[in-house]
Amino acid sequence: MNILSEYINKNPDKVYEIHHRKMEELVGAVFGEHYSCEVHHVGRAVDGGKDLILVESDKTIIVQVKRRTMAGKTEGASSVRELIATTLLTVSRDCIFVTTADHFSKQAISEKDTALTKSIIDSYELFDRDKFLGVLDLVKKMLKSL
Repeated sequence: MNILSEYINKNPDKVYEIHHRKMEELVGAVFGEHYSCEVHHVGRAVDGGKDLILVESDKTIIVQVKRRTMAGKTEGASSVRELIATTLLTVSRDCIFVTTADHFSKQAISEKDTALTKSIIDSYELFDRDKFLGVLDLVKKMLKSL
């Protein structure tokens, strides 16, 4: 996965061309390092809205990864709501949504905030393209310093 992460660091626009499964694996590798956790890749054709499960001690975090195929896309509210439902159905209260879209819609952010305010879930992080690429770069720098 190091080769792919270095390639994306040098060519960030190529993130739209990665096979969706490789994108899930890349996110898993990056988050495994970033969060210092165990990562289980569970994404399949019919995965119920979860691609990765991060395990930190006794806490599980459900991760949904959406690889959009071109720049300029916005991640909508329906995907954000779907991950809330998936998280609850897997008996977790924490989730992360990662997308290669440029940003999340205002409605998507509002849905996430409402779920947190109403204590439906405990944590919900949104990673758009730039935020994910920032974490990818941070992990690369951290690994180089070791």
